Amino acid sequence: MLIKVSNVIMKGKILVEQVEDSVVLEEGDSFSWNASVPHMVTNIGEDTAIVIIAIYSE
Repeated sequence: MLIKVSNVIMKGKILVEQVEDSVVLEEGDSFSWNASVPHMVTNIGEDTAIVIIAIYSE
């Protein structure tokens, strides 16, 4: 079963990394990925980051 995760950044600035890819995202940005692949999300802003996460399977 493929587990997917969709995220929306509501506040703050985060660094998103999955395998060799990385990107900095801020308020209003969104991203999705396969949750089975190793990944990391890091708050790189000075304030608290708020991210809404939706998990679903296909």
